[in-house]
This record gives sequence, C-alpha cells and structure tokens, in this order.
Amino acid sequence: QVIEAILQEATYAPSWKNSQCWRFYVVTEPTALKNLKEQGLPEGNR
Repeated sequence: QVIEAILQEATYAPSWKNSQCWRFYVVTEPTALKNLKEQGLPEGNR
C-alpha cells in the first residue's frame, strides 16, 4: 500500500509539455536493486 501511495503521488510531478508519459518500475529484490544502482545511476545519484 505504501508503494502504491508513493506512485500515485508521483503522477502529480511536472512533466515535459505536460505529456504525463509516466513509466514506473518497482524493484524490491535486493540483488536486482544493487545491479540497477551500479549500472544505471551515476555514483553521485545512488
């Protein structure tokens, strides 16, 4: 329920030209999350 509430609120964030083309991914498996952080985010944004 907490994740659903967070995602619902995130849809109110501004978007480019108000296009609202939201795409959310919920990753809860620790190994997958670690890999995503290492491969997909610059070190300063982890």
